[in-house]
Amino acid sequence: MKLRYPLMFFVTAVLVFLSACGNQTSTPDPASEAAIYTKAAETVGAKLTMTAALLGTATSTPSALPSATSAFTKTPLVSSTPEVTNTTVLPTEGSCDDMAYVSDVTIADGSLVSPGSQFIKTWRIKNTGQCTWSTAYHLVYGWASDNWTALKTFPPAAVYLTQSVAPGEEVEVSVTLTAPSGSNSYSASFRLQNANGYNFGTILTLLFEVNGTPAP
Repeated sequence: MKLRYPLMFFVTAVLVFLSACGNQTSTPDPASEAAIYTKAAETVGAKLTMTAALLGTATSTPSALPSATSAFTKTPLVSSTPEVTNTTVLPTEGSCDDMAYVSDVTIADGSLVSPGSQFIKTWRIKNTGQCTWSTAYHLVYGWASDNWTALKTFPPAAVYLTQSVAPGEEVEVSVTLTAPSGSNSYSASFRLQNANGYNFGTILTLLFEVNGTPAP
């Protein structure tokens, strides 16, 4: 009994003191209140800064969107620049063939030929191309002067080579002709032709004179 009452007295005293403290109204200090708000703002700002650093792009300004005209680049599907290849281009027909006139072996230009006589015209020529001439190459008639009617009407047959001719080599080609009967100047031309019918090289010409009376 002696310990119970002093304890109740102490509890009652504490309750009265707390009640008195709760009934007091304190006037807030403006300066202190402003300091509190400033501190709070700094704290929030620091947290926002830390958050931005962690997120990386959370507070970064978004880059400008590309314009409608520059958003896409029209790349051609096929380049206008031709591709370089290692394919060998084959030469066109007869392009490896070439021939040069060397000299007249018989019936030089201006020679006198008996009317109506048969003669052989021979040229020396050179293979200046890159292909070897085979025996399928031949000499063909080209044209004749208008007064050489017989030759224009009945041109001579092709004359084939009798041997192969390598590039750089020379060979003689001949054609047998019959001179007109009338006294005059006459001319004709011939070409060399390959196995595929392609004419090439220097035009071989014939120019001679007929003067006199045909032989009986």
